Amino acid sequence: MRVLWLSHWFPFPPDNGAKLRIYHLMQGLARRHEIGIIGFADPLPAEAHIQTLESVCKVISVHPGPFFHKQGIAELPGYFAPMPRHLFNSYTPAVAQAIQECVDSGWPELIIAHEAGPVGGMSHYALPYPQLSRVMEDLELAAYQEARNSAQGMKSRLGWGLRWWKTAQYVRRLLAEFDACVVPSQEEQACITGVAPGHKAALPIIPNGADLAGLEGDYGEPEADTLIFSGALSFNFNFEAMVYFLGEVWPLIRQQRPNVMLRITGKTDAETQGRLPAHPGVIFTGYVDDIRPVIARSMVSVAPLLQGGGTRLKILEAMALGVPVVATSKGAEGLAAQSGRDILIADTPQAYADTVLRLLQDTTLRETLRQNALELVRTQYDWRAISERFADALEAAHADHARR
Repeated sequence: MRVLWLSHWFPFPPDNGAKLRIYHLMQGLARRHEIGIIGFADPLPAEAHIQTLESVCKVISVHPGPFFHKQGIAELPGYFAPMPRHLFNSYTPAVAQAIQECVDSGWPELIIAHEAGPVGGMSHYALPYPQLSRVMEDLELAAYQEARNSAQGMKSRLGWGLRWWKTAQYVRRLLAEFDACVVPSQEEQACITGVAPGHKAALPIIPNGADLAGLEGDYGEPEADTLIFSGALSFNFNFEAMVYFLGEVWPLIRQQRPNVMLRITGKTDAETQGRLPAHPGVIFTGYVDDIRPVIARSMVSVAPLLQGGGTRLKILEAMALGVPVVATSKGAEGLAAQSGRDILIADTPQAYADTVLRLLQDTTLRETLRQNALELVRTQYDWRAISERFADALEAAHADHARR
């Protein structure tokens, strides 16, 4: 097939969760089909990055953004639009025109619209083309639903209730139009089915994965008393996780092992760091070109997430690099990992601190978790096998469309 991929993210370099997912699924799909991409990038990609991605797919056009570009009274139409306001107010005619020209040329047979979260993506750009097979990719609603359910105060509950109602109406419309909607976990599948119980679109589960071949290497021995959290604090769920961890768990760990260090990777700034609880022993690495040795030389990876959805790329990456993981139940949600065998799970500050301290002290436990987790990734979460399942799901959706 000739597949047109619409994306909010230019997927090279693959340095965040959305980009990693897109890039590895594209790589697998390119073994069987021809791919082109139209979408956004902020900032626009370097020419070298465009050339690298063109070894996987045809870069048709890339546009600055997306930007939420309406303010004041100009925002009002978005409140009455048949889609979430942020989608309406970030709509970019140049992107729509590029897609129209591509479709008019007769090139694509199937459109993939990447969502990258709670209805934050590109599906509305594909709505005008019912003659083509259309698939939503990585639709995640569970975190959005949780925010609605946990809202405090009348004003917040009302606001989230209205946003959720509009989002649910929009998702029902998309599911009536699209041939399939790819989701990363059973939790997301159940959430979407609850929103649209009578939908006819296929809902294949295609989880996140790890690039086992790309992560292989000799990175040296883990450094004593080192923890890592690999995730940009510009992402709200990561920031919230570190507020919790540094405020409630970290002091308990440092009380027992005062020399322990925590590395936090990913883009951040002084203002963001200043909003965190006091953090002696914490190193902010900033953006790292090659994250593999930083993770591999850590003794424990922490994933104290309190919100979010999908399956956690940071956990799978640590497992593939042989680093034991301690997570909250929410952090490990969506993974077929068993606590005590592949991962350790703790949901209170004291339990989390005790679990980390136990891992730092117990060489045998670390080795057992390392071997079990690596086997789990090898058998269930290798991107190469996952991308083959993704290609199968697209082909099934295209065949179903042709039969209608």
